[in-house]
Amino acid sequence: MKSFFFIILSFLSVMFSGCGYHADQPGEMRASIVNLDVFTRFPVIEATVSSTTPGINLPEVSGIVSSIKNKKCFWVHQDHGNNPYLYLYSKNGQQISNYKIIHGRVRDAEDIAIGPDSSGVFNQLFLADIGDNYNKRESVTVFAFDEPAFTPSKGFEEIRATGIIRLQYPDLSQDADAFFVDPISKKMVVLTKSNSRCRIYTLGFPYSYQAINTLEFLGKIDFNGEPVTAADITMDGKHVLVKTYQHIYRWKRNGRESLVTMFSRQPVMLPYVQEPKGEALCWGNSSKEYFTYSEKQKEISPKLYAYKLK
Repeated sequence: MKSFFFIILSFLSVMFSGCGYHADQPGEMRASIVNLDVFTRFPVIEATVSSTTPGINLPEVSGIVSSIKNKKCFWVHQDHGNNPYLYLYSKNGQQISNYKIIHGRVRDAEDIAIGPDSSGVFNQLFLADIGDNYNKRESVTVFAFDEPAFTPSKGFEEIRATGIIRLQYPDLSQDADAFFVDPISKKMVVLTKSNSRCRIYTLGFPYSYQAINTLEFLGKIDFNGEPVTAADITMDGKHVLVKTYQHIYRWKRNGRESLVTMFSRQPVMLPYVQEPKGEALCWGNSSKEYFTYSEKQKEISPKLYAYKLK
């Protein structure tokens, strides 16, 4: 059976920065319909894959991001129903430290990213509390933290949010698992988990830390009914990963083009080892490596998978 991937972008008489598209009238504009079978015409994307079983396995890992201050390390968190901690892991799967979040109520954190401080410098951890299984939350929250540098001599550690950014959707409440911050435009990007079409929302910089910020609807992407579970962008803003439970897709950005223009092109699929319930994904130190980490399912212990593109 043929599988179809298509992108639908919506514009309400708005010209997006850096984008040459403009709707003549309100409504949805179909940008392209791409048959996934044509991906075989692209150069073969190959990767070497290695895995490790973390020394201390967390049962419900939902987000992972490469650390800036702690080389060869990740920040990891769990989702709804777990203690509010940020965990620091080495890339060989060893838990190095954990930090208890003591400022703000975290309801359902689903992803984590590197984001900017109020001056625009990317030195913050953004914990995206954007889960909403029943689509009932009036607003969702992004917690900003100064990224800690691990000190071996310290014991139990705590971490306080330096800022709380509240978000609301311009239409209806949404359940989302995927989040990143674009280093080029500094926009927050939220991708919803819908089984039909993933909706993409953005928030421009600077963000308000006092009032509720209203997201802007960017468009829709149909992943053939696969819910989106994670996303990440390289620190140069040139490569974007989007993950479903079944596949990983990569978009490559040309220069400083807008996200609309980038998402209007078909992606390529990257190698992916099926996981019990894979909801965490991040780039490594470059666009040549990426990592995935799964939730635990029944008696299957999750592994940390490392992919190096050839």
